[in-house]
Amino acid sequence: MVCKKTGSTSRVVPETNIVKVQLRKRPFEVGGLRLAYHLFVASQGLHGQRTLDGKHVSEVHLVAKQSKFEEKYADRLKVVGHFFEQHSYAAARAEAFNQVLRVIDPVTYKRPVARFVTAEVYRLRDVDTPGGFQYLLAEQFIQGSFTKFNDNDGYVNPAPSSGNDVAQAFSHWTIQESKRTSAVVDIQGAEGAWTDPQVHSVERVFGDADLGERGIFLCLFVENAHLQSPLSRAGSDIR
Repeated sequence: MVCKKTGSTSRVVPETNIVKVQLRKRPFEVGGLRLAYHLFVASQGLHGQRTLDGKHVSEVHLVAKQSKFEEKYADRLKVVGHFFEQHSYAAARAEAFNQVLRVIDPVTYKRPVARFVTAEVYRLRDVDTPGGFQYLLAEQFIQGSFTKFNDNDGYVNPAPSSGNDVAQAFSHWTIQESKRTSAVVDIQGAEGAWTDPQVHSVERVFGDADLGERGIFLCLFVENAHLQSPLSRAGSDIR
């Protein structure tokens, strides 16, 4: 089953076109909160497809993420759901940011410059797992050189690039647009696609890494010192 974003809500719905799933047993990356695995799905979904050499099978290459901590079975969907809600919130803010830029300059910003990959929650049947199912946050596998533009504790990548300008301007804009009640940070990715955002909120509703007001104002203070490009400076003004 897959949890998809529908309007302003999230719900679990059957995904009947999935006929085969292959989840690698060992994670290829260990983060501060999550483990990341390669996931291959025999489906022609939103993420595109590829042909595996010698197998002649169309498969979607995804990244499956789950908490690195031991969770009770009853809490697993809730934990992954929190990851999904945070990702969906960040993706919605990116769409709003693109719309604002298109109003400012419809020619330069005709195409979106801020984009998070599509994320869904997968429930996989697994007889070796207590409870019989695994719950995973699945998203598009990002090709290319991976860059971390900022983090959730005030770090800002100093390297000059258009991608870096967009990331810093976006994070700064989310603070201003929310009237300093939230910030979307920990921007990272490649080829114009981002993943693994962290949201800081005054209410601290986005998990243990949500640093609340401290995170918002730390990011605001640091990013103010890095508003060098026209786009980054725009992030402090556009609403």
